[in-house]
Amino acid sequence: MASWHVILCGFLLLASTAVASAEAGRERSVQSPSHTVALLELYTSEG
Repeated sequence: MASWHVILCGFLLLASTAVASAEAGRERSVQSPSHTVALLELYTSEG
């Protein structure tokens, strides 16, 4: 009964490793937007 759990866990491990290695091969680029946003932080005297 427990053997199918081992097989399932092994399959999931192999599948997740394959997905992770496929994602690692992709090139990613991130670009900031051309506009800026003001950030205002408010502090109180209570803490």
